[in-house]
Amino acid sequence: MARRPMRRPIATTLALSALCCAVCGLLADQAPPARIAYSTNRDGNYDIYVMNPDGGNPASVTRTMMDSETHPTWSPDGRQLAFEVDGAKIAIVNLDGSGRREFARGCDPAWSPDGEQIAFCDTRRGNREVHIATLRGETRRLTNTIHDEANPCWSPDGGRLAFQRSRALGPDEVWIINADGSEPYYLVRGGEPAWSPDGRRIAFISDEYGRPDLYTVRTDGHGLQRLTNDDWIERSPTWSPDGRAIAFSRRATGMEVRFSGPHQGIVSIRPDGGARRTLTLEWRAECIDPAWGPAPAPTRNAQPGEAPDG
Repeated sequence: MARRPMRRPIATTLALSALCCAVCGLLADQAPPARIAYSTNRDGNYDIYVMNPDGGNPASVTRTMMDSETHPTWSPDGRQLAFEVDGAKIAIVNLDGSGRREFARGCDPAWSPDGEQIAFCDTRRGNREVHIATLRGETRRLTNTIHDEANPCWSPDGGRLAFQRSRALGPDEVWIINADGSEPYYLVRGGEPAWSPDGRRIAFISDEYGRPDLYTVRTDGHGLQRLTNDDWIERSPTWSPDGRAIAFSRRATGMEVRFSGPHQGIVSIRPDGGARRTLTLEWRAECIDPAWGPAPAPTRNAQPGEAPDG
C-alpha cells in the first residue's frame, strides 16, 4: 500500500508564507548606503568621484582634460552634485555625469537642505564673502565685512549657516549666521565647519596646537572635543547622514611621509574619536574634499493591490 505524502497544516503554511513576505519586504525596503563624493587627481587633473562609505566602487562623475574640479556638494535628493571649477566658478551635474551646466561665479559651494539654494563664496565686491543663489540665479550677499569668508555650511533645518572667517592678522574663526544675514556670532577658533545631522555639533579644523587637527563643538561654543592628535594634517570634515561617522582628508607630514608617501587620502572616524578607517589609498594621487551624500530613499517593491513606486 502506497504511503501518502505528509501534508503541512494550512495554518503552518500560511504562517511561513507571511514570514517570507515580511522578510522580503524588509529587504526590499532597505536603502543602499549613502555614498561619499570627493575630488582626486588619480587621472591627472582633479575630477569628482563617488564611492561607497567603505571606500569601495569608486566611480568618476566628471572626466575633463583641463578643468580642476573640487569641493563637491550634494543636492538633498542625491541626484546631482555642485562643485568648484578651477577655483573660480561653480557647476552642477547629474550623478551619472550628464546635464552639466555652469551655475555661478564663485567657490566653496554648499547646497541648502531644501534644495532650492546654493551658498558659496566670491570676491565680486572686493574681499571674499558668502553669497546665496537660488537655482533660478537670484543672488544675494550674506556677509558684509572687511574680512575673507569661506566654506559655508548649512544647518540641517536650513535656518543658519556656519562659515570660516579669516583676518589679516590672527587665526581663522568659525562663525554662525542666520540664513537671512542677521545675528552673526563667533563660535570657535578654526575653519572648515561641518554641521552634524542632528544640528547639535559642528566639526571643524583647528591648528590650536601647531598643526590642523579635527575637533567638534556644540553650537553654543561649549563641549569642545579633539578627535585627532597625530603627525597628519586634517582637512574638510563631513558627517555621515546618521551622525555615526565623520569623514575627512588628511596629508602626511614629518616621519609619516617615509611610510605612507606624500599623498592625501580620506579616512573616517567616530564622533568620539574612535574606530578610524582608511577609505582611499592612492600612493601617487590625492583624494580630497569628501562630501557625504544624503541617505537614498529605500526602493520598495509594490505589494498586491499597490501601485509601484514612481
